Amino acid sequence: MPYLKKCKWHIRLLWYSYYILSYKLLHMTTANLKNKQLPLVRVHARNCDLSGAFAFRRSSLRRLNRLIISALALLLGCLAPLPALAAFEVPAGTTVSTGGGLFDLACADLRVAGTVNLDNGQFINVRAVNILAGGVINGSGGGVISVAGNWSNSGSFIAANSTVNFIDNTACAPAATISGNTSFANVSFASTLGKTYTFVAGSTQTMLGGLTVSGTAAMPIVLASSMPGQYANFNSIGAQRISNASVDWMAATGNWLAAGLMNRNLNGNVLRWFGQSEAQSEAQIVPALSLTTLVLLISLMIGSGLWLRRKQHLP
Repeated sequence: MPYLKKCKWHIRLLWYSYYILSYKLLHMTTANLKNKQLPLVRVHARNCDLSGAFAFRRSSLRRLNRLIISALALLLGCLAPLPALAAFEVPAGTTVSTGGGLFDLACADLRVAGTVNLDNGQFINVRAVNILAGGVINGSGGGVISVAGNWSNSGSFIAANSTVNFIDNTACAPAATISGNTSFANVSFASTLGKTYTFVAGSTQTMLGGLTVSGTAAMPIVLASSMPGQYANFNSIGAQRISNASVDWMAATGNWLAAGLMNRNLNGNVLRWFGQSEAQSEAQIVPALSLTTLVLLISLMIGSGLWLRRKQHLP
């Protein structure tokens, strides 16, 4: 019951008010019954039977109403839901370690100006990751970050053997923009909703380990540069798994990406994506002959021709 600690003084005040009210009502009722001033009024409550015989003066009843309304308003205000967490802040000069635990941010941002050590822990349901200048996320020891929205890196991301998953969570963010240059160990861009991932033009995302890009046949995932006419770069060094991707103005500066597959964006402008890779399309070139060899070959062909012609004229 997370609200009980917040409300303990409100509940205590309400209890004291009820105690004092009951004491006053008892004396008011006794006095009124003796004087026989007013007819009896029967009071009922939903969860407990307060059906006793109480007699009230009008002024007392008005005061009672005001007290009850004030107490209920106080209690309802106390029990109102707490506001959603806006961000998990790591200020400059501070260090936070997950200790191998699970941090569910419930669509809050992870904003890092200090240092976060993943230590094989997890941050899930993150709306956006913002590594500020001087901020560090250290993936040594492993760990996972699952983010639905933007990724902004103006600081340092030490990939080590960590994993970053860009996921569907429309309650957090329907689309995502990736800015800054980041080297990931393992990174996944996955969507069954046709989500759009926009990469700032001129930026480079490096994949040291595994790269996964996954959409569906009906709803391909969209990867695009923030500025048509200027490429955003993927520098993939490790393994890749790519399917159902719609790509525009993206360049592969490391391994050729999605070789043998079709771009789901038929008008997409890409560099070293899809189709045949350089290795697949490399022609088998016959080595050129030297000039001396060519002269000898031509002489041999001419000599063979003359010999055959002479042989035909012999009796």
